[in-house]
Amino acid sequence: MSWTIEDRKPNGYYAGTACIGDDCDRKVMAKGMCYKHYQRMRFHGTLDLVEKEPFACKASHDGPCGNTNMGYGYCSKHYSRYKKWGDPLYLAKDNKVKVFCKVAGCGRKIGRGHGDGVNHKGNGGMCDGHDARLRLKGGVMADVPLLKQWRGPESERPLVVCEVDGCGRTNRTGDVRGNDTMCNMHRLRMQRHGTLEKCYSKRLRIADDGPAVVYLLTDRQGSLKVGIASKRNSKNRLARHRLLGWSLYGVWSVTAREAWHVEGDVLRWWRRELKAKASRTKESMPQGGWTETASTRKVGLRRTADRIGELVTN
Repeated sequence: MSWTIEDRKPNGYYAGTACIGDDCDRKVMAKGMCYKHYQRMRFHGTLDLVEKEPFACKASHDGPCGNTNMGYGYCSKHYSRYKKWGDPLYLAKDNKVKVFCKVAGCGRKIGRGHGDGVNHKGNGGMCDGHDARLRLKGGVMADVPLLKQWRGPESERPLVVCEVDGCGRTNRTGDVRGNDTMCNMHRLRMQRHGTLEKCYSKRLRIADDGPAVVYLLTDRQGSLKVGIASKRNSKNRLARHRLLGWSLYGVWSVTAREAWHVEGDVLRWWRRELKAKASRTKESMPQGGWTETASTRKVGLRRTADRIGELVTN
């Protein structure tokens, strides 16, 4: 007759008694047995320790298996395959469907994270290069080919000179995502924007021929600052400077491309010809732009304004 809950004895019933197991002095929990011997009797029908039978995975012929039965007679490796694919011998790498970029003429395989045909849906069925172009430029520019990726050995990466006229920069062939003929700067321009020309839309967030302004600021500490901004964002940018003690001296309306060239020419004139260093520090200008400052005594307020006017008109 099996033991039932009615057979349970009240607390203290087994006080002072010993377990019926051999040489066991543990506290009696039920039916004259301690917890250990009670569980042995309950599951195995004996007070002696039952040796565990060695486990052998049903799919052990597939390779080395673990010694733990995770379920259905499979080890952890084959059990996870069985739960995921319905077959303990399924190998995802051998059954993976290769997906290629949908852009005509590309032929690039879409890798992990961009769609592998099994677990990843991908970025609209495009490779990482065309996906980056779509996000940055609004189009894949299928007529502009992507640059080749170096796949040679690490020890055979000679130093080469960029093939772009007037560049002169050096780059190691096979730079990650790189190519054999261009420096990193021109490679990124071609990869992201499909052109070797400098893109002016990243900082100003407008098109290269979009409306922009060049502004000249002065403060009571004897500093000048030249800066650029898009026409739409210029009011907020100038208002931020006014709150921090700057006064507006002049504003010139230009395109985004012209604004970049004017600001760069003024800064080169300050630093190289006039030897004027930045008069502000990063901590004194939390709004940013401390690198475009100079001392009024060295560069001159009217002289700088006339310089900007000449650059804008020319």
